[in-house]
Amino acid sequence: MSNFFIRRFFRIAPLYYCGLVYYFFIQGGHSVSSFNNFAEVVANVFFVNDFYPKWINRAVPGGWSVAVEMTFYLTLPFLFSRIKNAGQAVNTLLATIGINAILKFIMLQIPVNIQPSWIYTEFLYYWFPNQLPVFLMGVILYFLVVEKNTLRDIQPISFVIIGIALLVNKMFNLHLLIFDNVIFAFFFFIIAFALSVNPMKAFVNPITKHLGKISFSMYLVHFAVMYWLEKLGCIPSFAIYPVLNYILWYLLVVTITIAISTLTYQFIEEPFQNLGKKIIQKRENKSEKHYR
Repeated sequence: MSNFFIRRFFRIAPLYYCGLVYYFFIQGGHSVSSFNNFAEVVANVFFVNDFYPKWINRAVPGGWSVAVEMTFYLTLPFLFSRIKNAGQAVNTLLATIGINAILKFIMLQIPVNIQPSWIYTEFLYYWFPNQLPVFLMGVILYFLVVEKNTLRDIQPISFVIIGIALLVNKMFNLHLLIFDNVIFAFFFFIIAFALSVNPMKAFVNPITKHLGKISFSMYLVHFAVMYWLEKLGCIPSFAIYPVLNYILWYLLVVTITIAISTLTYQFIEEPFQNLGKKIIQKRENKSEKHYR
């Protein structure tokens, strides 16, 4: 278990800390002279910024997902000690959707003096209980793809509950029940499962594999790319062709992001991942000597 956490830390933390230095101190122009700024930086260093509405997504753009991801890693050993197959994973997914709906209802009843008010609403979308169902779809996918469970291992009543929940959510616009992130994740779950069965060349090829490898860098880098392109006035402006504007803007951002992310992966991510592997290997060698 400790090796798992070492791997996760050296996979995520080094690049995120670089992003924290850049976005908070350079692009954001902040300092840690005030207690609030200092506390916010410390919260991001320890990946607990997802527990406070005003900090969850401010110091580092998109930092909410990294903090929530780290929170999920803390729960993963507990989940895997109790979830042994796809059926149990689906039941856990349904339970977390229900628990999140209850928690959101309760949180919305609590008077909170946070201005502007959208920060609190956004927080309830970003926070861990609302994102946990998405992670659990990954757990289900693990059992189906890696452990070779089948859909027969999932109780039929689970499919009925999911179908009814999606239908009721759509008919009555009950965003309290299922957020859009869960619905989007469900469709990506289907795509991922289909590609595991039939890895079509259009989606699984050397280019997409490279993008997958550098995807974490791309996630953190693309915010800076958009910021500087806008600041330098490099935004396509064909007023009568908004779709063309979007396509050109998208291609420009993606191309530059891929170039920079390839470098950050090679010079930041990969070396620290290797460092983590060396630490784990050293620990295992010591453990072998001890048992001898």
